[in-house]
Amino acid sequence: MLALVTIYTIKATFLTILAWYQARLANGMREEWSQRLFSVYLRRPCTFHLQRNSALLIHNIVSQVDQCTDAILIPGMTLLIESLVFLGLSALLMTVEPLGTVIAVAVLGVAGWSLHRVTGGRMMRWGKTSQLHSGLRFQHLAQGLRSAKDVKLLGRDSEFLEHFHTYNAQYARAARLQSTVQQLPRLWLELLAVLLCSIATGYIGWTMDR
Repeated sequence: MLALVTIYTIKATFLTILAWYQARLANGMREEWSQRLFSVYLRRPCTFHLQRNSALLIHNIVSQVDQCTDAILIPGMTLLIESLVFLGLSALLMTVEPLGTVIAVAVLGVAGWSLHRVTGGRMMRWGKTSQLHSGLRFQHLAQGLRSAKDVKLLGRDSEFLEHFHTYNAQYARAARLQSTVQQLPRLWLELLAVLLCSIATGYIGWTMDR
């Protein structure tokens, strides 16, 4: 029991340090990207700002940078760590059961590639839709609140609400689909791995009984 407590203490300490370094890297990149993008926008000529809505530029600096960090950088680091763990386990299993390891890795690889082929295009399309409608809803939200007095005087509050509702609903739908599909590889690959382990265990038990 003392050895078990020691192992889990080391594990918890390592994961805590790893989480801190991940958070530091992710938020450092978030800060740097926002600063660079803001600097690029400020240094553009006046014609650039006259042709673009300031609400969209603000949205790019704040929301899009956060979305890129949360949707690309952090999952990328997680994928890298899990890939290293997978390679380590594969190397260990290759020394114990080479043929079974090769078959399991091949099946999981084909399954992962097939799932990516099925969902990759949809993820890209939903991501572009989410980005487009996220910017438009932020634009109408900012314009409506900045000009709240004029909107009330002109009686255009229903118009702003209708536009915001349209883009908000489209953004929510695309984000919902994208978030759901992001969970599918982990769930189905875990199920496939358990299925392969069950088949292998059953086969080993059957051969031992014979």
